[in-house]
Amino acid sequence: GGMIQLSRVLSFNLARYGITANTIVPGFVPTGATDTMTASLPRGGEFLPTGKLGKPEDFGPLAVYLASPASDYMTGEMFIADGGGLAAGITPTGHAPVVPLEA
Repeated sequence: GGMIQLSRVLSFNLARYGITANTIVPGFVPTGATDTMTASLPRGGEFLPTGKLGKPEDFGPLAVYLASPASDYMTGEMFIADGGGLAAGITPTGHAPVVPLEA
């Protein structure tokens, strides 16, 4: 959340100087650092609409696009790359609250 807000503040304050600030918001991406974490972390992406977890190289083309002149008119944007998890209602905590509906 802090990175998203920082991107917004930078975009608002620096746009007049031709500087843009956008944020790539990745989903869960297993790396060497996550290998040592608890077994509660997902090992596969069957819970995601794409059916797979992300890889670090999935974000390279988006970073190249954001660094290119093609994105010069964009600033303060969040690019969510999470395999469709957010769109499917999967929360980053892995817990979706149950709210009873009244009849």
